Amino acid sequence: MRSFAYIMAVFSGLFTVVFWYFEFILGQRIFTSLMALLILFGVFKPVLLQPFYICWMFLARILAFINTHIILAFIFYTLFTVIGLLLRFFRNDPLDRDIENETVSYWQHPEQEKLPRDHFDRQF
Repeated sequence: MRSFAYIMAVFSGLFTVVFWYFEFILGQRIFTSLMALLILFGVFKPVLLQPFYICWMFLARILAFINTHIILAFIFYTLFTVIGLLLRFFRNDPLDRDIENETVSYWQHPEQEKLPRDHFDRQF
C-alpha cells in the first residue's frame, strides 16, 4: 500500500504542476491536498488506503479490458485490410486458386529435394 500511496502522490504532484501551469487554482489546491493526504497515509497508515486501491485496480482492469480489445481489433482489421488490398492490387493469389480444366492434378512438387540421411544425425 505504501508504494501505491507514493505513486499516486507523484501523479497528484504532476497534476498539481499542470494545474499550476494553466493557473487553475481550485484544481491545484485539490491535487496538492490529495498529494499531502496520500503521503501522510502512506507513511503512517497505509492500511487505510486498501479500499481506494481495490477500487483503482477494478477500474484499471475494466480500462485494460476495453483498451486491449480496441487495440487488438484495430491492429487485426487494419493489418488484414492492408494485406488484402495489396494482394488484390498486385493481383497475387498465394493460394493459387486458378481453376484450369486441362490439368490432371493440382499437386505441386516441393522445390527442395530430399535431404541425405546423415543430415538428421546431429539435429541441434
